[in-house]
Amino acid sequence: MDSSPGYDIRAYFPHQAHGSILITTRSPRLLFAKQLPLKKLEDVEQSLAILAARSGRRVDGDASARRLVLRLDGLPLALATAGAYLNQSADSFDNYLELYNNSWSDLSQYSYGLVDYEERTLYSTWNVSFQQVRDQDYAAAELLKLMAYLDNQDLWYELFNKDVSNAPEWWIELQKSRVRFNRAIAILHNYSLLEVNAAQYGIHTCEHDWTLEYLSRGFDQEGYQVAMHCVAANISWDSEAEYWVRNRRVLPHARRLEHIRVKAAIDWSGFEPEDLARVAYLYQQNKMNAEAEKMYRRALDGYEKAWGPDYTSTLNTVNNLGNLYKDQGKLVEAEEMYRRALDGKEKAWGPDHTSTLDPVNNLGLLYADQGKLVEAEEMYRRALDG
Repeated sequence: MDSSPGYDIRAYFPHQAHGSILITTRSPRLLFAKQLPLKKLEDVEQSLAILAARSGRRVDGDASARRLVLRLDGLPLALATAGAYLNQSADSFDNYLELYNNSWSDLSQYSYGLVDYEERTLYSTWNVSFQQVRDQDYAAAELLKLMAYLDNQDLWYELFNKDVSNAPEWWIELQKSRVRFNRAIAILHNYSLLEVNAAQYGIHTCEHDWTLEYLSRGFDQEGYQVAMHCVAANISWDSEAEYWVRNRRVLPHARRLEHIRVKAAIDWSGFEPEDLARVAYLYQQNKMNAEAEKMYRRALDGYEKAWGPDYTSTLNTVNNLGNLYKDQGKLVEAEEMYRRALDGKEKAWGPDHTSTLDPVNNLGLLYADQGKLVEAEEMYRRALDG
């Protein structure tokens, strides 16, 4: 009722005291009367039934049909849209799934409308809602766009409550207070663009696809950097108590940063090296070795350009790269990194500083793994004495 096309539906209620009125709406704000919230279909058989009815095809025992409905995650309108498309084309269920995953923009533009859904489509419904949100609260609209770069489940306030250097105005606005942030969340929830549960938020899988493929189709470098910082700032080092609890929670959001849709468009030169190093560390802890190496390399380049080759954070990143190479069995590369870290720290801190002794001990571990026991003992003795 606060939006430009809204109206007070109560003016249309009949005056008789008998009978019932059934109201369907995307808004959760109509809190009078009995509520019957509609959720996604949890039963896969119900999803298959919608797909079968709309496509006019048999789905019993069809593995490709099951793959499609699992991908659409029980959203009836998405299932009906898929069925309508397949009803008027010779494409298979797998063909449609491939189009959905790889040609989302074309599919959304040229999908057939549903006769019982006026002239709208699944995608235009979200577009209209998004425009209403933007008219009411620009910061809320930008927050939804940023969520395209994060996982669609288990979003929480502290994930976003982070100061960002050179932050955009809308982010500064959201950081004014928790109440201000909650107002943005409430507006997104009012237009059914966000699910709100106890202590966390979520977005349906299909809507999450829309945020990335439509709202962020031009790629928002600034928004991605904010998302990266939010993830990085929530990562704990293994020296912190129960670090794995927080890191396990933030890992799905870190994985989303590696989405193939955005990786090719990123300009890495403007990122904070510390953010890159933290994300690399999380990838390393979770055996995402290829992603970890690339991120460490980006962090190393950033530190070297900003602070030089002998800066503490530069050398810590070098040492971490050595650990990564050792874990992968790349022992020559690991020794090269450890030696570089050791030389740099000896110059910066002296031979007996605690930070210097880290690569000394790591070299001992490396030599022991190689069977170079004399060299390993030498490193261990030095580390112990220091």
